[in-house]
Amino acid sequence: MIDLLPFAPYFRNGLLYFPEKTIQELLAVGLDSQIARRAARGLSLDDSASLEKLSCAIDTLLSQIDASSPYFAALASDDAYFMLTGKPLMA
Repeated sequence: MIDLLPFAPYFRNGLLYFPEKTIQELLAVGLDSQIARRAARGLSLDDSASLEKLSCAIDTLLSQIDASSPYFAALASDDAYFMLTGKPLMA
């Protein structure tokens, strides 16, 4: 089993953080570098414009990588969806 911790976004002190490895992958698919810096340092959940751009970059990354990739598993999870949208993933 692959440890997803190095790839998965997480909450701490009311902010959403993305690990550096994941930030690098998102930058490679076109995420704005300022948004990437904020996501690495902690992104406010009130920053809906940045969250929307992050979501778009994640969608792009997911469309380009294999489903067996740890990035895919971490970013396509129910937890990641909830962190970005505040809503549970509907089946």
